[in-house]
Amino acid sequence: MYVTYHRAIVGSTCDQMWRIYDRAFGKFDDTTIFSQACDEAEFRWLLASPSSYTVVAWQDDEVVGFAGLTRSLKGSPYFNESFIEARFPDRYRAQAVHYCWGLCVDESADQGRSYQAIVKAIAGLAMREDFVVLFDVPSDVVEGLPRSANAFYRVASIVGEVTLEEVGRQRMFALTPCTSNVNQGALPDIVDLRNGADVIDLAERKSAVSQ
Repeated sequence: MYVTYHRAIVGSTCDQMWRIYDRAFGKFDDTTIFSQACDEAEFRWLLASPSSYTVVAWQDDEVVGFAGLTRSLKGSPYFNESFIEARFPDRYRAQAVHYCWGLCVDESADQGRSYQAIVKAIAGLAMREDFVVLFDVPSDVVEGLPRSANAFYRVASIVGEVTLEEVGRQRMFALTPCTSNVNQGALPDIVDLRNGADVIDLAERKSAVSQ
């Protein structure tokens, strides 16, 4: 298993990711008053957006999980910019507050291993490039924290020193790096393709990795 960072994704890779995302999140729309997931058009737009990037876990040639993140919250209809700027003034002005809008693992994959690879890759990137990761979670509480927030924090802590705090009252959490010293031995194999072509498809990914 290894992980790739991408600037934009379309084509067959996006098709694989949509199937994983829809299986993971689509079921919640039947149980909640607010929509909990993107529709397919919004999902594809997010993956291709110039303000987004994606962390993808692979097993052989198959996507087994991924996380979608956005680098810029300015102009977003979903965030109160004045609140975030007041909470993280320097990082917000530097566009160093990123939002993880989705993290999911294929139900047929090794769930624990795939999840850990993705979270470790996000944490390592946040430490090296010094940005805060915002993410929202279900309200299943373990040890004073929602279960998924607690898991995210524990896995990220393997990579290096981080803090976790609840931001506001809407199950939003902020993972903040305390150091740029990354435990390289804790990271999965990672290929950074963010400086490659705008569109990375499966065939292009194979070519880039093999070079």
